[in-house]
Parts: sequence; C-alpha cells; structure tokens
Amino acid sequence: MKKNYLKIIAIFLGIFLALFIVANFGINYWLKSQLPKYVKNNSHYLISYKTLDVDIATGNIHSTGISINNKNPQNQNVIGLQGTIDTLSISRLGIYDAIFNKRVNTSNLLLRNPNLNIVLAKPIDEKTGKQEIPSLLRILKLTTGIFKFSGIPNKNFFQ
Repeated sequence: MKKNYLKIIAIFLGIFLALFIVANFGINYWLKSQLPKYVKNNSHYLISYKTLDVDIATGNIHSTGISINNKNPQNQNVIGLQGTIDTLSISRLGIYDAIFNKRVNTSNLLLRNPNLNIVLAKPIDEKTGKQEIPSLLRILKLTTGIFKFSGIPNKNFFQ
C-alpha cells in the first residue's frame, strides 16, 4: 500500500517537473521571438541587438550589441536615448512585478562599454498627475563607458 502512494507521488512530481521544464523552454522561446515585436510596438525607442538570452526561471536577461534610438527625437515628454551598449546583463528581474505591477525590480544591472547620449524629459506637471514608473535597483555596475547628459538646467541628474 505504501509503495503505491510513493509511486503515485513520484509520477506526479515527475510530470510536474517535466511540465515546468517544457513551460520554461516554451516561455523563453516565446520571449525571444515576441519581445522584439513588443518593444517595437510599445516603446518610445528603436532597439536592436545581436544576441538576447532570457531565462524566465531565474529572471536573468543578457544581451549584446545593443543599439538604441528614439522613435520621435522631438518628443520632450520622454527621456531621449541614443547610442550603443556592448553588453547588458540584468540579474533577477522581478517578472511578476514587471508584468502585473508595472514596476521594475532587479538586484543587479550591468552595462559594459555604454556610449549613450541622454536627453532628460520635461519635468512632470504636478497638475496632470503623471506618475513615473517605480523602480528598485540594488546594484548598478558600469564599465568603461561614456554618458552625455543634456536637458533641464539647474536640475540634479542623480539623487
């Protein structure tokens, strides 16, 4: 009798593990194929890259050969980005927070050899009540890069 329970539990765990592995590969494949379309249609930027590796189970994203430009450079309501990044690595991205809570939550962000021109957006009008996207970033690592900021005079870029 006891062996039947163990056998049923082992089969159930095996099926669950197999489904988890298949779902992980399926979601990763879907993200690799659909993420460029999503970014193109739902972003203010034109982004291209050489490689993109996404692991949904760990929340890690790794990309190389990134090029970024604004779709509409005259739009001053959006931060202007133009340039390249050799390598972007994001560790432990909170996928659930990003999808459902519209919140960026990551433990580690690495930019290697960024060469970015950043034009700050106009300040948020307090009357309209536009809210910025909340984010939580624990560690930011930059290696050998160039950042050129422009935008609002007498305004702090970093706080």
